[in-house]
Amino acid sequence: MSASRVVPICGLCALAALAFLLYAKEKKNQTLNGVFIRVNLRTEFYPGIKNCPVSGTPYWLVENSEIDKGVGSSDIQRMLRGGWVVKITGDVSRVGFYGLQGKYLRELRVSRLLEVKELDSCKDIQ
Repeated sequence: MSASRVVPICGLCALAALAFLLYAKEKKNQTLNGVFIRVNLRTEFYPGIKNCPVSGTPYWLVENSEIDKGVGSSDIQRMLRGGWVVKITGDVSRVGFYGLQGKYLRELRVSRLLEVKELDSCKDIQ
């Protein structure tokens, strides 16, 4: 293989590696819009989604008092099942294995819940 072919191939590989590293890194203090789904012990956030049914790759959402205040934790039905369109500020983890059985690629830790609206279309989520 000639040098004129090796150099561009190495350059493309380096560029691809850099793009992956930028995608995979942790992102602090991000403002995100999407759908938060709670089903039993599963808490998922679908970024960029506006309604149910949801699709795409969810983040594992780490619940805290900020989430409980916004979506309600006094009603047992809401504690076990529900869906909300939310606008939140928080930290998105680097790519890894998170949540129940490590099946989520990212974890979202919410620092502020800016907007919340319950979705009736998410009530039948399994």
